[in-house]
Amino acid sequence: MARRRRNTRWIYAKAALEEILGRYAPTDGLVRVGRVSRLGGGCSREAWGAHVELSPDPARVSGPWVALLPASSSREDYPTLVHREAELLQALGERELPFRIPRVAGITGTTRPILVLSWVEGLPLDFRAERAYDGAPPWALVARLAAQVHRIDPDSLEVSLPGTLTRQEQVLDELKIFEGLDEDPFPDALDWAREQLPDPEQPNTLLHGDLLGQNILCPLLHRQPLPGLVDWAFVQRGDPALDLAIVTRGRRTPFAAGGTPRRLLEAYLEAGGPPVTLDQIHFYELVMIAAWYKEALEDEDDGPPPAHYRQQVEGLLRRVSRS
Repeated sequence: MARRRRNTRWIYAKAALEEILGRYAPTDGLVRVGRVSRLGGGCSREAWGAHVELSPDPARVSGPWVALLPASSSREDYPTLVHREAELLQALGERELPFRIPRVAGITGTTRPILVLSWVEGLPLDFRAERAYDGAPPWALVARLAAQVHRIDPDSLEVSLPGTLTRQEQVLDELKIFEGLDEDPFPDALDWAREQLPDPEQPNTLLHGDLLGQNILCPLLHRQPLPGLVDWAFVQRGDPALDLAIVTRGRRTPFAAGGTPRRLLEAYLEAGGPPVTLDQIHFYELVMIAAWYKEALEDEDDGPPPAHYRQQVEGLLRRVSRS
């Protein structure tokens, strides 16, 4: 029987924790890294955590920390994403925020950098739950966090962010995804999408870029009243409707207990988010589905077949025609 291959990536995580947190220790100080455990991972990176003890600890950094290691399939622009995320978190860390974010300890490595952040306590938000930690439905918490992020002036952060200045610029750019898609129902989708051009004066806002449940951390036993918001790797300047579409993803009910895109939008506007319409959310859903369709055409052995995404577009077009 073949031996199971051991995951040795914890060794790199431990070395990064020792190196980066050791920068906060005196010259003759000691850095002790406890058991390193894998916390989770995605397409671009893996999170490994451990309790780190400094002795002496003049900077008071002893505690739980997380090393974010690039995955083997990470993007070519991964180093840029890492450094941008670190700059953004440092800029946000100087403000009093209505949510908790990680504290940046440092980065090690160049071509495959490892980012070390403080651990943010909390349980990931379950979109299937009827209630979040505060008794409100999950979509209300997502809406509130989205509105809070979108109200932050991106220019005030003094961080170089990707994206366009106005919503109209972004919509015109996103329409390019439909080029070459001549199969039904994509021509109809393009015709509808072209009608959704926003006002040229509507500015884009700060976007988190991935407001899914695993990145929204609910406080434990009310020890900390504020929710946590992590994984800012895809932060950008963009159309606020995009952040909401990343959550809804073309689904009728992205949340349990009747949590429709319309309810998410209503809660978002009630929380003080910039003006957004349901059709604007549907526009970005169509853009995402078109992108997934193109990926499925290139690799039909990985994920749902192209027909799955054509059916998604057909269903979404039926819904927008009735709204």
